Amino acid sequence: MAAKAFLCLAGLVCLAAAAAPSRLKLTPGRYNTTAGPVDDKLNVHIVAHTHDDVGWLKTVDEYYMGANNSIQNAGVQYILDSVVLQLRLNPNRKFIYVEIAFFKRWWEEQTDATKNEVRGFVNSGQLEFINAGWCMSDEASPYYVDMVDQQTLGHQFLLKEFGTAAIPHTGWQIDPFGHSAFMATLYALMGFNSWFFGRIDYQDMLVREAALTLEMVMKPSPSLGDAVDIFTGVMHGYGPPSGYNFNIGSSDAPINDDPRLEGVNVDERVDGFVAACQALAAQYRTNNIMLTMGSDFQYNNANTWYKNLDKLIHYTNLDGRVNAFYSTPTIYTNAKHAAQLTWPAKTDDFFPYADHPHAFWTGYFTSRPALKGYVRSRSNYLQVCRQLELQTPAVGSSQTLWEAMGLAQHHDAVSGTEKQHVADDYARHLSNGTAACRVVVESGLAALLGEPALALTDCPFLNQSVCDATTAGVDTVVVAYNPLGRARKEWVRLPVPASRRLAVQDATGLAVPVSLTPIAGQPALQTAVFQLTVPPLGHTTAFLTFSAADDNLSAPAPEQPVGATDSIENGVYRMTFDTTTGLGLTLTDLRTGVVTKFTHTWGWYNASSGNVASDQNPGQASGAYIFRPNCTENVPTPCHPFAVDSGAVQLTFTRTANVQEARQVFSPWVSNTVRLYANAEAIELEYTVGPIPFQDGLGREVVSIWQTDLATQGVFYTDSNGRDMMKRVMNYRPTWQLNITDPV
Repeated sequence: MAAKAFLCLAGLVCLAAAAAPSRLKLTPGRYNTTAGPVDDKLNVHIVAHTHDDVGWLKTVDEYYMGANNSIQNAGVQYILDSVVLQLRLNPNRKFIYVEIAFFKRWWEEQTDATKNEVRGFVNSGQLEFINAGWCMSDEASPYYVDMVDQQTLGHQFLLKEFGTAAIPHTGWQIDPFGHSAFMATLYALMGFNSWFFGRIDYQDMLVREAALTLEMVMKPSPSLGDAVDIFTGVMHGYGPPSGYNFNIGSSDAPINDDPRLEGVNVDERVDGFVAACQALAAQYRTNNIMLTMGSDFQYNNANTWYKNLDKLIHYTNLDGRVNAFYSTPTIYTNAKHAAQLTWPAKTDDFFPYADHPHAFWTGYFTSRPALKGYVRSRSNYLQVCRQLELQTPAVGSSQTLWEAMGLAQHHDAVSGTEKQHVADDYARHLSNGTAACRVVVESGLAALLGEPALALTDCPFLNQSVCDATTAGVDTVVVAYNPLGRARKEWVRLPVPASRRLAVQDATGLAVPVSLTPIAGQPALQTAVFQLTVPPLGHTTAFLTFSAADDNLSAPAPEQPVGATDSIENGVYRMTFDTTTGLGLTLTDLRTGVVTKFTHTWGWYNASSGNVASDQNPGQASGAYIFRPNCTENVPTPCHPFAVDSGAVQLTFTRTANVQEARQVFSPWVSNTVRLYANAEAIELEYTVGPIPFQDGLGREVVSIWQTDLATQGVFYTDSNGRDMMKRVMNYRPTWQLNITDPV
């Protein structure tokens, strides 16, 4: 009897410890995922996606191949392989993809059968391309032409391989660090109906959450007006709700609906999901919300995502409180438009971006300036290459440089936020593209000159006063090409030997006035400065003839300033300098007599290491992303930079007929030259910064400081990627009350 009682007691204990049965009927392996939007419930649009940087911690090739995973475990080819397999298993599943630089690589490796299957996914709406540029571009650093080009590159691929069915209707800028008005303008001009992003200032986000204005109509261009209005949505980042990341390796619990196993959690997971959806819905208008189910380089094993999403959709809809279904941003936009609401308008942009009180993402505006300059110069070269490719029987193709420029617009490329070996790789791609285009340019110009066999060369290192064709001191023909649709008068600067006499003639044989200026630190060379007129979309030539040296024609030696003040001028402007301090004093417009006081200096802030006595993001150091001096935390007044110069600035002048220069040396590592070309309505400033000293262990954020007597009232203007001008007011935001936490 005792043994029998014990067995009964053990059975009772076992029954008492068993989980309560699920309130939802469990159907392991059988899930209804056919749902779509309805009118009488909260519609939860589940958007399966991956965000694939075309370079960041790893190079674009490493990311595609899944190489160098000690840095980051990511392989895009496996993501696309896996997603295609999972779409094949369930026609209700959907997926969106953005970066065509990756997709094209993958596509070219596929069999015809796979390509036809993927075309079927596109035509049925299972696979939708969103944005579909070569990359997801940065929005602060690129020039508008390059933004257009990288979008065009991606869309041309889609048109060729899929037809018009694949062309996107939605912009998707989920990761860039602030958003420009031109980006909205471009999307509207491309025929997009909406765009979405995941980052805005944390203070702006709080205001919009409370006011239900996370979705709006952007009116980005005063010049183009209502024609470029576009529906705009702000998301809470671009990842899934907390606890619902089903990527392989995630610590979030999968959905267990098998009663044979311990840990059945369907009720718990549905309740948590519904609560998250309802909380999110409280911040948006209409009965539609969008969930981004994915994140950086996810879906490398898409089965873990889709198997759990199938369950989540099925059991959530069985629960009945909300209506969940596979969707895309385009379907979501259509649902928003169908509501026929009047949305709030926004006429400014989303710069600058801060995600914490001491983390203003403005450092990347100037990070890696050499790479930024290289990208900008390659943009010009690409336009020349393309035009000659089309206008002439040139040899070669612009495609390699076009694709390299597409990569360079990425929000971790031209932004300067990538790792060093990745920056080197972007430069390598640009260099390879330049080499390919050099063949086009040289053969195209030779054809325009009527001498196809003529050997031409270019001088890519003019910034270092290196040009073998001109410094050798032998007669040279210079060919100048103008890619603009208007005639240009341009000042040409070329290094030439100081030991040779130089004469310049134009294409008609007329003498061209040439001036010579010294090159600091290179006494054997001097700079020849002369002006050429180049027709629109055309070329001209100049003939450089060298002969024996003539002391009277050598570059004048730099002059020391004379008197209390001294100046340079060009018939349009006069710039006056204080000869004691070496700094600028006034700028006079000689046509109107208007005098503006100014001073230009250089300074540096000590960069914050992030280790400050604050509970507000104490670990965020100043660096590639953010600008954060170590003197701004919890102080009521702006902190000021240290001066670069330790005393009087060394000031010298060079005055010639074609150009007058004022050279200022602030320190052994900072100098600049101000130039006034004859009769030019512009002032040129060329500066050299570096190598930046670090022996004292202090990080330096170097700043160029201009002070004037202009009564601006804190108002100034910046361009939006080279297009419309944006009005800005110091320490003010037009749609929310700014709390200044980093005064500088």
